[in-house]
Amino acid sequence: MPNLPEQLDLNTRLRLEQEFFETPFLMSYSGLSKLTFSPAAFYQNYVCKQKGDQGSQGMNEGKLIHCLLLNPETFDDTFLVLPDKMPSDNPRQIINSVYEYRRMVVQSVGGNDDLVPKAFMDFKDIVLENMKSANLYQALKTDEQRLEKVMDDKSVDYWHYLLAKDSKTIVDYDTVEFAKLVASKFKDDRQLKYLMGVDRDPMSGKIEVFNEVELTSFPGDLPFGRRGFIDNLVIDYTNKKVLINDLKKTSKDIASFPESIEFYRYWMQASTYYDLTIEYLKANLPNWEEYQVEFRFVVIDNYLQMAAIKVSSETMMDWHMRTSAELEKAKWHFENRNFSLPHAFASQPDNELVI
Repeated sequence: MPNLPEQLDLNTRLRLEQEFFETPFLMSYSGLSKLTFSPAAFYQNYVCKQKGDQGSQGMNEGKLIHCLLLNPETFDDTFLVLPDKMPSDNPRQIINSVYEYRRMVVQSVGGNDDLVPKAFMDFKDIVLENMKSANLYQALKTDEQRLEKVMDDKSVDYWHYLLAKDSKTIVDYDTVEFAKLVASKFKDDRQLKYLMGVDRDPMSGKIEVFNEVELTSFPGDLPFGRRGFIDNLVIDYTNKKVLINDLKKTSKDIASFPESIEFYRYWMQASTYYDLTIEYLKANLPNWEEYQVEFRFVVIDNYLQMAAIKVSSETMMDWHMRTSAELEKAKWHFENRNFSLPHAFASQPDNELVI
């Protein structure tokens, strides 16, 4: 058994294990990468349902660029911009305390957030109580004067931020502005727009474009299904081409991205998306064998350099072989219900690797 957080007792772990193995599991690229790199982390994340920390700044930046390029209408539902001007320390501590009070009230009514007032101004009495407990602004003569110190526009903005932060991805103003610059530059790049099926001339042929589409398959030789969320999929019916485009934001210069493909094992992601696309075509396109399928990374770096990197058929074949080997390791972990160590160790007597 892997090392697990101490708060999970044996009965809880066994229950979660039973639920996990009784429910069909869809293996994504990130899940496969985690399982073959650190089975214990996979166990904690997917079996015990203990999620790790929020995504890094770089990951959030990438998600934001995806959104503004592919689905800008979902920005307000997905992201929350950190307030540009925050209240000073003392008022912020009061607001945090009032927010915690409201959170406990919500819990007391069964978690129904709609039953509890959301406007900051509805909590004046609680604000005053917290100010008194903290001996804050008590030298002022009236409650109105005390409330003015805490209930200004900056405080209201911060309160709205607290109410929304648990359900959305937090990004700062500078990150949003950078993503807007990327989206603006993309609109001027005719080649990338063509590849991704954006504003194509109708005379160039009939196409169908899918953004952030989920594809799944259930191979009979694996104890789990496979899943992928493809950023951009273009089916060109006239020219009989299928273009799989995966957006990547890199912190390095764009010419160094091939190093990131290996480091982050993006080759596994590309192979997965390619396989899932073929399965989709088989099920939905009668003459799918006549179509040429191409995979590209569309890469953006910190210098606002943007370009596509096409994966050759020879390279994709190599990545397929490597991914198949990783799938076999994952299959072993599932069939043996062993998530203690990576396959190279766990599959050996006494978990001992001989080199």
